[in-house]
Amino acid sequence: MPPALVGRDDEVAVLRALLGRSADHGAVLLVRGEPGVGKSSLLDVVAREAVQAGRQVLRVTGVESEAQVPWSGLHRLLGSVLPLADRLPEPQRAALLSAFGLAAPAAPPYLVGYAALELVADRAADAPVVLLVDDVQWIDPASACALAFLARRIQDEPVAVVAAQRDGVDSALSDGTFPELVVGPLDDTHAAEVLERAGALSAGARREVLRLAEGNPLALVELSRSWTPTDAGLVAPGAMTSRLERAFARRLEDLRDDVRLAALVVAADDTDSLVEVVRATELVAGDSHAEDLLAEAVDAGVLVVEGSAVRFRHPLVRSACYQGATPSERRAAHAALAEVLVASTGRRTWHLAASTVGPADDVADDLEAAADRAIEQGATRAAVAALARAAELSGTALERGRRLVGAAELAFDSGLYQEGTALLVRVDAADLSEEHRLRLSWLHEVFGDRAWSGAAKVPALGDVASRLAAEGEREHALKMMVSLALRCWWSNADATTRLGLVEAAEGVGAAPDDPTLLAIVGYAAPVERGRAVGQRIAALTPGVLGDAIDDLDLGAAATGIGAFPLAAPLLDSAVSRFRSRGEMPLLLQALVSRMLTDHHLGRWQAARAAGDEVQRLAVDTGERLWGMAGAATEALVAAAQGDDEGADYLGRTAEAFFLPLGAHTFLAPVELARTLSAVAHGRHEQALHHVRRVFDPASPVHHANARHWGSVDHVVSALALDQRAEAGQVVEELESVWEASRSPLLGASLLVARPLVATGSRAEVLFVDGLRGGLVPWPFLHARHLLAYGTWLRRRRRSRDSRPHLRSARDMFDALGAAPWVDQANRELRASGETVREPDRGAGDLLSPQERQIAQLAASGLTNREIGQHLYLSHRTVGSHLYRIFPKLGITSRAQLVSALGGSRPGTGAT
Repeated sequence: MPPALVGRDDEVAVLRALLGRSADHGAVLLVRGEPGVGKSSLLDVVAREAVQAGRQVLRVTGVESEAQVPWSGLHRLLGSVLPLADRLPEPQRAALLSAFGLAAPAAPPYLVGYAALELVADRAADAPVVLLVDDVQWIDPASACALAFLARRIQDEPVAVVAAQRDGVDSALSDGTFPELVVGPLDDTHAAEVLERAGALSAGARREVLRLAEGNPLALVELSRSWTPTDAGLVAPGAMTSRLERAFARRLEDLRDDVRLAALVVAADDTDSLVEVVRATELVAGDSHAEDLLAEAVDAGVLVVEGSAVRFRHPLVRSACYQGATPSERRAAHAALAEVLVASTGRRTWHLAASTVGPADDVADDLEAAADRAIEQGATRAAVAALARAAELSGTALERGRRLVGAAELAFDSGLYQEGTALLVRVDAADLSEEHRLRLSWLHEVFGDRAWSGAAKVPALGDVASRLAAEGEREHALKMMVSLALRCWWSNADATTRLGLVEAAEGVGAAPDDPTLLAIVGYAAPVERGRAVGQRIAALTPGVLGDAIDDLDLGAAATGIGAFPLAAPLLDSAVSRFRSRGEMPLLLQALVSRMLTDHHLGRWQAARAAGDEVQRLAVDTGERLWGMAGAATEALVAAAQGDDEGADYLGRTAEAFFLPLGAHTFLAPVELARTLSAVAHGRHEQALHHVRRVFDPASPVHHANARHWGSVDHVVSALALDQRAEAGQVVEELESVWEASRSPLLGASLLVARPLVATGSRAEVLFVDGLRGGLVPWPFLHARHLLAYGTWLRRRRRSRDSRPHLRSARDMFDALGAAPWVDQANRELRASGETVREPDRGAGDLLSPQERQIAQLAASGLTNREIGQHLYLSHRTVGSHLYRIFPKLGITSRAQLVSALGGSRPGTGAT
């Protein structure tokens, strides 16, 4: 039994508790601390105790040089259980094998993460699994993202994930979503105990080592072993990593040159393959006795050989070995590894790049090909690094510039803003073709200032896009124009700016029904051209276009012009296709657009479930902007349902993100949610305050397009406060906009608003007009119209006539889950003389959004594994959810789900 760790009783207790919890439920912990503080030793304790408890332990240690090789870390972690991939459904099996280069074509990264989750969950069915990841900061980003994806979804699995990370660096697991254990220095008593165990030193040397080590266990051991009297004056406190590297470097200096070169090959290698290292060592050292050289390094305490694997005793030894070598020695080691790795294209390319000094077009071409493969695998950070290194090795200035611009574009498109900004600094515009000079101009304009610039730059950027189109880059130009059109929609751009962009887009030469062109026109000119865009979208069939992105563009454009019934099937198709392909960032965008559509069409349960998923995906993908847009949208739904606390939380969350960016117009939905909450509870003065902010052009949250979502609320609140002139002005403006755009939402809103401002018999004519079918696609507006008509009749002492309308309104509100509106309808019914039953909220209201989503999918006949594939959860997690759902619904079998959920009640459809 190894001796207990000195001074780490508290940390060991935390880890033991985690192991205990993970016997039945998932547990995750990130262990943080400075190099040498004992993180690896704590992972050793976890591994040892897990094995003693009958757990299955899978372990990997990150290697700094492997960060450019996509999926290398995940492959090494799961290598021993990879044969179990044959048990997975074909999409997951193919995704996992494609990531590891064992199948084609490449799969999106999140599909690989889900496949890894299913593989580990299946393995955990036999015995609990412990995943240990040391030096996670050096795991390649694709693998690290997959691990984080997996770790967020093991809550119902007997799986523990424990990762160790060095202080001062970041990884996919250090985003604040996982619990952390910070390992600090030892106190003086325990530091002295460690030093006592390390060996005899004079009293003076002990004092100096204790001072310099600052409680770091590894420093205490290594400094005591290599201590010389001169060290006290040469090494200043506070530089622990360099101090330890110096101690290790001294040990390396004692090795023979050929042994040190053998260790250097291990340091340069990105795996722990003993066979690979032996072959490369024979090349670089010119010695056929490579195994003997490695054995000497083991005897010197530098390397450790375990079976067919070779590694350094500590990562800092690797760093000291690599940094202590001369540049020519490092290049020779990489060249030898490249020669050994003829069959491993990606790794061979990186070793060739590391062994090359000057321009080398053949190596640069290989790196660009490696970047293409990395993009296919979803490893965009590795692709950016490959293109940047290819630029350095390019033989001409034009090729260098082309690759740097491409790397910057890829970085920004992937949300890697820090990397993108650094690349822009390296680009010399003088060394670019006209096309790439234009692209560089676009990047500087869009990403040079991270603050929201609204529509101010749209004309200049539109000119850049037009010139790119003239250079033959039509597809790229249209992509740029879509983002500019979105800026117009969200920024209250003036007509000259908006219509100028439309004219430029139509001049690119795309077909009139091109989805991207329709999206541009719909966003930039929703009033002036909305009717024509709607007619063209209506003529297209969802799901039969060239790509899911076409469905997304058309669906989002339909939301921009208020044609939500047209948007629904398009966005449903986009969501389904992105989901099946594992394209998470695009799925996130499609879900946010569909949430808004679901809100207006009364599919509120689906919208809340999608909002729950959007927040999870925003964490997975790092797309915070879309996550916050989803929060603002969900606030509208929560307000309509009467969930004032949820609406307030979501609204404040969105504000905290958008306000510092200066993106005030993005908060219009939040103000409209507050308006809706206030109207629902009769707080009309408060409601009018919020809705006026959205309507007033001088307000920072004014939104020329989104304000119409709150038109009915504006009219209702103004009338309640006897502001009839203001209410009439809103309706008058609504009429003029509708005449120009024929927006379906505006048309429906007018059917509700017109009779509210009318007087005498004209009001009833308009109320009846609203009952003729125009409001059927809009259940919330329909119910509010019925409530208003019933109330109007009752107040004119026509109680008998009012009751059918009030009952219908009450039942529709109840079906939607609009609790405060049910109360309003019931109050009116009581006032009409009718005895009112208490509303039956239903057992389904006890479910969380995700639980309802799972229950709906199960009720539709999907198996647990199919539901898991739909929601990127393991099938075992789905089973655990259903185990908790059944008692809440008071049922015992799946066959009872449909009736328990209320059959086919409106607004409860699965997503």
